[in-house]
Parts: sequence; structure tokens; C-alpha cells
Amino acid sequence: MSLTTPNDAYFKSRRALMVASGLLALAVFVGIEPAESNSSSTIFSLKLTSPDKIQVIFAVVLAYTIWQLWAAWLTQTPEVRAFPINKFDVRLSFTVALLSLVCFFWPTFSGWATFLVNRASAAASERSQEAISLLSAAISVLVALMALLRSNAAVSARIRVKRRLEDSVLEKLLVSGSWELVFNPTRKSGSKIISFLVDGRIGEGRNANEYGWRVRDGTLEILNEMGAVFSRFREVGGHLEHTNDEDTLSLRHQLIVPRRSSTE
Repeated sequence: MSLTTPNDAYFKSRRALMVASGLLALAVFVGIEPAESNSSSTIFSLKLTSPDKIQVIFAVVLAYTIWQLWAAWLTQTPEVRAFPINKFDVRLSFTVALLSLVCFFWPTFSGWATFLVNRASAAASERSQEAISLLSAAISVLVALMALLRSNAAVSARIRVKRRLEDSVLEKLLVSGSWELVFNPTRKSGSKIISFLVDGRIGEGRNANEYGWRVRDGTLEILNEMGAVFSRFREVGGHLEHTNDEDTLSLRHQLIVPRRSSTE
């Protein structure tokens, strides 16, 4: 047997699928009626008391044979499944089977579609005014939401601009001023001169803890040499007070105050 030839299980499943597809198509288009007058018929040595169910039986058989052919196709070798003739053959077989199923279910689908369309039309005619009212209300709510969002966006933009201005003012104040860091205020001792360079580094007083600085959201953040926030200050009445945030590493309640001149 050639490497591109399917096995016997595939051919048997395909033959069964074609037979089931043909029987269902004949039952749908040609019609099958009982030959006897006792309202029953015999098929495959079985007596059907309701011959009108023959199409349903054929449909079930066809669905099962579709599954059989699919299972047989999946068991084929990659060479068989990749061969163009075999791919065309299996696609054609499935197409015929699916068309037969569509023909069988078409009256049901058509009936459902007609029912849904009629029901939708009736509901539309009965509730047209209500729908218009709901639509108007929805449009009004949407317009109000858009106006609210636009207003919030404008407020947020103004807040961002204000914060940038405040940050800029604080940066200029820090760079131009002369400052003293009180790093142990609880003992009222321990302070040093500290200066802030334009490039974001601490000038005088720089060490591993007070290495760099930045202004963010109106606060002064002093960074250690690893880039982590060591302390954070907020300007209050001409000096800066520690925010005592949990994410800071320094002692709490520190102060940065203007440096007193030697003449004071």
C-alpha cells in the first residue's frame, strides 16, 4: 500500500457517510412513504410504527457516520492527510454530508427564523414609542457622561499643570537656597548643611543615604545611592517637614530648614 493511500477504516467510513448522506437527501427531497396501509413500515428488518420519523433516523445515522469518518481521518498518517487527493476527498465527503444535514434542518431553521422575525415585528410595533423613549434617555445619559468626562479631563489637566508649576517652584527654591538638614530632631541634635544641585545630585552633605534628589507631586524625595527613596519632605511655611511615609527609610520627623547665616 502506498504511503499516501488511506487505510480500509477510512474507506469504509467514507462509504457509510455517502450512503447515509444519500438516504437523508432522498428522504428529504423525494420522500419515503410506507408501502403498507397499517401506518407502519419495515427498514433494515425493523418495523417502524411511525414512518414519519425516518428522516430523523437517517439524520442520526449521518451524524454518527460523520464522526466515524472524522475519527478515521485523524488516525491516518501525516503523509496521507497531506496528500492533495485525500484532502480533496475528505473535504468533499464532509461537504456532501453537511449539505444533507442542512437540508434536513432547513425547515426547522426557517420556522424559527420566521417565528423570531414575526415576534420581533410585533414587539417593535407595540413598543416603538417605548423604544424611542429609551433611546432618547440613553442618548441623554451618554451626552451627560461625555460632558462629565470632558469636565473631569479638564480638571485633571489643570491639576497636572498646577502640580508641574508647584514642582518647578520648589525645584528653583531648593537649588537657589541654602539649607540645613536636621536628621535627628527628637534629640534636638544632629544636623548638617545640604545643597541641591541642578543635575539631581546632592552637593554638600552627600553620602550613601542622601545621594540624589527629585521633586514629585509637590514633595521633595531624597534618594540613596541605590536610587531608593530614603526620605520625603513637604514644604510647610518656608521649611520642609518629613512626610513620615511608610516607604521611606530614614528617621521620622526630620526637617530641612533654611540655613542660618553666620551673623545670626
